[in-house]
Parts: sequence; structure tokens; C-alpha cells
Amino acid sequence: MNASDHRFLVYWHFWIGLFVSPVLVVLAVTGLIQLFRGELESRIYRDIVTESAPTRVEHQSTAMQAHPLPLGHAPFQKRLESGYYQSALDIASRELGPGVRTARVEIDNRLQRLPSLLVAPLERPWPQRRIYVSPERGNLTGSLPERTFFTRSLVLHRTLMGGTLGRLIVEFTTSWIIASILIGFQLWFRQKVPNQRANGEEIISGKSHQDFDGKSNLDRWWLWRSLHVTIGVPTGLLVILIAWNGLQFSEIYGTLYHGIARSTGQYDYLLDKPKPIYDDNSQPTLSLDELLARGFDNGMHWQRIAIQLPSHADDCVTIESGGEFPPSMTQTLYLDRIRGDVLRRYELSDLGPLAQWNKWSYPIHVGTVGGIATQCIWGAIMLALVSMPLSAIAMIYHRWCRGVRVAPNRAVPESLAMRVWVAILGILLPAVGLTMLGIIAADWLLVPWRRSRSRSIGIK
Repeated sequence: MNASDHRFLVYWHFWIGLFVSPVLVVLAVTGLIQLFRGELESRIYRDIVTESAPTRVEHQSTAMQAHPLPLGHAPFQKRLESGYYQSALDIASRELGPGVRTARVEIDNRLQRLPSLLVAPLERPWPQRRIYVSPERGNLTGSLPERTFFTRSLVLHRTLMGGTLGRLIVEFTTSWIIASILIGFQLWFRQKVPNQRANGEEIISGKSHQDFDGKSNLDRWWLWRSLHVTIGVPTGLLVILIAWNGLQFSEIYGTLYHGIARSTGQYDYLLDKPKPIYDDNSQPTLSLDELLARGFDNGMHWQRIAIQLPSHADDCVTIESGGEFPPSMTQTLYLDRIRGDVLRRYELSDLGPLAQWNKWSYPIHVGTVGGIATQCIWGAIMLALVSMPLSAIAMIYHRWCRGVRVAPNRAVPESLAMRVWVAILGILLPAVGLTMLGIIAADWLLVPWRRSRSRSIGIK
């Protein structure tokens, strides 16, 4: 790497970190909270999302029956035979009245949760409200509060409480975090191995160690730099993995990604539902347990299930299911609502690469891809992310104490390879590309002003 390219990378790594650090800390802290949201909600709102725990005087067999967690497919089959899930629909219909329709039923047999129903008024299908039903108790257990600590932290994580503008700020921050890590990798991998410390001092200040009266400040700077590199290098790839999968839910990158997937037909399995032909569409829909039993007979996973109920008489039933670990919903079944026949079936391997990645993106982003172990690793990475700006601030402070220029000099890449790399980065991360174009345009507009200013200084 030539000197100009090195200065260019150092310059951008410095200013990126300086500008994105405040938002980075917010995203890391709120992301840490969201990692364990499911487990914490199951404990905090236990009376709503799970069967109530039995009292001590109850017999052990009664205690076993009071917990809704199927430990395998056999307990799940027993529930289907007893009409457990249809009774949840009947209870909701009775309690909510005829003016409210259940659009979707979600079953998660991993977190010991009750069946949850997404309901909305018939005349206004959106927004939908999630309620929990206890078939064993025969009542609605309620809904989670709309404004909880977890929901507020999620809004802060997604939008910084700023709506669309906040979403854009989060996207630009996330994109530039990825770019900064990639720049940091280049600086680390391409540095000269021998005499690292002496070379580092020359690049920073152009002076040897003995030239400084504040020897301790230089030692502290090197200590903080070593800590910064030690944390950043091993966690960098995982941060990129987490952040890049989160971009699928962003404004610019997400819109482009899903637009390409739709235009290439990779979302047709969801958008192009099969249309069943009924001789008499006035016949009643099979019970929910019968439909689930048909899906179970066709290889449906029992751990996580989402059932989209018919919205009109000529519609079919959609069942998505997933196993113990993500990717989310690896099988999609379309069933005839009257006879229960399989109209169409999709496995994860049947989908295009963008659609498959979309199935993986959310569980990777939230850390459920490997269970609690992955969530703990992701949590440690969030803490590491918080430490990165702190170590950088410490480095800046000790440079200032030494009387050394804090901000690196402005530079442009000279080699073709570096320019190509920057262009590819701007294409893969649209927010980064737009920022670069904006800076180039602003720099071009300022050229006449700079020339006139240099002339006036020369005259003086």
C-alpha cells in the first residue's frame, strides 16, 4: 500500500468513527436489550404469554398438564387430537365478538408460550393486535402492553425515535460502521510486521520515541491502540455479519434488496398464492387442528408455526413452519381450506438465493440462529462495540496531550486498486455510495472558493 492510500484509509477511518460513534453506542445498547427480549418477556409477562404456574398444593401430574410446552412431536399431536388450537380460535371469537377477525395464528413451542392471534376489526384489517389465548383456562390472557421498556428500546434501535429520518440515520450509521471495519482491516493486515511500534510512531508524528517529553502519554496511546485493535479485529467480521443482515430492514438498502428479489420472482412463493377451485365455497373451513394435522403429515415442523387464515371464501390456508433453530420458517404449505389438500409446497432449498438469505437475515441479526449460546456471543459483541469509541477517544486524548495533530491530513487514493475497492463499497452499501457522491459534489463546488482564497493569501 502506498503512502497516499494509507493516509486516505486513516483519514476516513478517523472521521467515520468520530461521526457515527454516538449512534453506534445507542444501537449497541438497544441491540443488547433486544437480544434477550423473548426470554425476558416470557418471565416478566408470564401470566399473559404462558399458562400460570400451579400452586404448591397441586399434584405433580396437574403441574405437568398446566405447562403448555410440547417437548416433542408426540405432545403436539395430542393437542391436535384434542382440538386445542381450534378452541383458541373459538375462545377469541366468543370474547372479541363478531366484528373482529383473526387473521393469523402463531405457535412457538420453544419459548413455552401460549398460541398468539393477530386480530383486527373486519372493516379495518390494519393495524393488527396480538392477543394470547389459554385453551386450558378457556379465556384470553390478554396482550402485552403497547409501550414497554422493550418496545421503546426497539423503536430507538430502529428509528432513534425520529421516524423516517431516524431510520435513514440508522442506515447510514450501520453502513459506515461496516465501511469503517473494512478500512480498519486493511490498515491492520497491510501494516509492516517488523518494528511495528517505531513505524507507528513515525506515521503518527514523524518523531522518534526519545523526542517526546511526554513519554508516558505515548505509552498510554499505544496501550489504547493495542486494545482498540485487539477488540476490533476478532469481533469485526461478526459485527459486519450482524449489521449487514440488519440492513435488510432499512429504507434504501432494504428497498433495493427486496425490489430486486421481487423483480426476479424470488418472492413469488408468497405473492403468487395458488387459487383453489371449490364446487361449493360456502362449505365450512376445516378446523385449525385438522389443517395442522394435514400439514404435520406433510412434513410440517412443529417447533414454530404461523397459520395465515383465509381472508375470503375462495382463499386457501397458508402454513409456514420452522425447526428448533433458524432460518425462520423453512417450509411453506398452501392447503385447500375445505378438503385440506396440499395445493403447493415450498422448502427452503426451492427458493432463490435472495429469498433464502432473507430467511436467514432476521435470526442472524437478533442472534437466535444458534440459541442462547449465540445470543450470549452477540451480547459480548455489543459490549465490545461500546468499548470501541471509548478506546478511540482515549487515543485522541493522549495524542492531544502530546501536542500532536489529532485529526489526520486529508488524502485521496492514488492506486487503481484502492479506487476500485472504494467504488465497489459504494455500490454494495448504497448509503456509503450516496455519502461519497455528496462529499465529491461538495468538494467540487468548493474548488473556486479555495482557489480564490489561496490567491488572496498569496497577494497578502
